[in-house]
Amino acid sequence: MRHSNAVLRSFYDYFIERGEGPLVNPVVLDRSGRRANAHHNPLEPFRPEGRIRYNPKLPKQQPRAMSDERWNDLFAGLRSNRDRALLALAVANGARAAELLGCTVDVDWGEQLIRVYRKGTGAAQWLPTSPEAFVWLRLYLADLGTPLEPNDPVWWTMRRRDQGSGL
Repeated sequence: MRHSNAVLRSFYDYFIERGEGPLVNPVVLDRSGRRANAHHNPLEPFRPEGRIRYNPKLPKQQPRAMSDERWNDLFAGLRSNRDRALLALAVANGARAAELLGCTVDVDWGEQLIRVYRKGTGAAQWLPTSPEAFVWLRLYLADLGTPLEPNDPVWWTMRRRDQGSGL
């Protein structure tokens, strides 16, 4: 409903500016017909104004965050340093999953940057990452046992180990 009202209002505003439409926009902003806080003094706090008629109120949303206890539980539930490194990198730099999964061993350890290739253009971009993510990445690379070449992918599939009765 809110989006429909905004689209209709801008549609009528466009034709009113061109001089081809009605003289009055049927989707009024508030009872007085002016924009809320149109002449707001930046030195004063905003005062509550009316909203567009028929617009529903926005629901109060919970902040998108995890408590430290839940974060620790999540990390404790992960089975390998690879999973911890991948999760820490994803949260720390905000890269897309495909960009993180496709990155190579081209990492700047001193500046704490990881190079990913962007989704649309394929251009290389260096993203800053947290020190904790680099600790998990270092532990994961140490768990691999074999050194990786510069163009090798960082993330390798974990295989199940033989528990005595086959895989």
